[in-house]
Amino acid sequence: MSDERGGATAGRDPISWMARNIVSANLIMFLLLLGGGGMAFFITKEVTPPAMLNVVEVRVSYPGANPVVVERGILSPVVVAGRGMEVVKEVSSTAWEGTGRVSVELTGGVSRERGLQVINQAVDTITTFPDDAERPEVRLRMQRRDVLELRLFGDTSHWAQFEIAEQVRDRLVRSGGVTQVEIDRSPQRIIHVEVERTTLRELGLSLDVISERIRSASEDVPAGRLRTDQGNLAIRLTGQRQWAHEFAQVPIIDDGMGEPVRLGDIAEVRDGFEEEMFFSEFSGEPDVELGVYRVGDESPTEVAAAVERVMREMEPQLPAGISWKITDNRAATYRDRLGLLLENGAMGLQQVLILLGVFFQYRLAMWVTIGMFTAFVGTLLFLPLLGVSINMISMFAF
Repeated sequence: MSDERGGATAGRDPISWMARNIVSANLIMFLLLLGGGGMAFFITKEVTPPAMLNVVEVRVSYPGANPVVVERGILSPVVVAGRGMEVVKEVSSTAWEGTGRVSVELTGGVSRERGLQVINQAVDTITTFPDDAERPEVRLRMQRRDVLELRLFGDTSHWAQFEIAEQVRDRLVRSGGVTQVEIDRSPQRIIHVEVERTTLRELGLSLDVISERIRSASEDVPAGRLRTDQGNLAIRLTGQRQWAHEFAQVPIIDDGMGEPVRLGDIAEVRDGFEEEMFFSEFSGEPDVELGVYRVGDESPTEVAAAVERVMREMEPQLPAGISWKITDNRAATYRDRLGLLLENGAMGLQQVLILLGVFFQYRLAMWVTIGMFTAFVGTLLFLPLLGVSINMISMFAF
């Protein structure tokens, strides 16, 4: 009777069952190896895991205003509108030259989409913004997943470097391997318009009139709202000009024969920077910094490889005196951590195989090693189901 009870107990033990059913055990092992190995090519790879920020940002531009005016005329009404709302936990604001930002932290348990809609509706009710201020932009704060920094430096003017940086950014985005590139730590770009006094007197114009013509010809026009299941979307026709040659085409007056007199005909229009702004340097030379970020399921190593490939192709086309260098390469850190993980894993499996083979049976050593390898590889099959990616933290856990 005891033997029967022992047999029944063993039958209910999955380890014993698998030991007696070698085919089933091997089938499960191969499924884990094939599934985990295949999932390794599709699982999300990133430097750090994403974090959902419960923060709504309100950005408003007020060209030409100093930080004090921006704070009083723009940010204060937004802060007052946000305080006391049910979805708001904390409100903070920051003002710069010509622009300001209000950060609204949502209370726990409030969805980001609902918080965005409530804040957007509150901002729309504000009617005290200055006439020259642009329409507020309300959006969720997104975590920028940076991959590397690309620096363009050399003994050239900042504007020449800025123009090259624009070309590099466009080339990187068009390459297909890079989605998001932004020019960071660049001084505020402005358009210089210089008109001679004699020209103003001859045409009977004033600087206020020219300024109004430029402003009216470079505004984003509201085009209504679109109602969706996720909320209301504001639609605008973008007409804001960005470059000096675009502003030079702004019509100012009529010459009397049906032809417009454009800004470029009566004034010198050129691109430039604010005079008293911070300029960064690299290795003692002026530089422009481009931040490269990954979007979606892009791999940091693939993004870094695409940047290096494009820059190698563009290197002969760069003007004389301008060089490039990749700094703060987080993709390299990711690659080094992954290489360390694989190297240590292979070394550990080898040591287990050798030590168990010397002191125990070689067959036992082989199956223990295969079991450890299967456990690690098979884990990759279940990581996407748990919302876990291959990143610096999960690799440390491995």
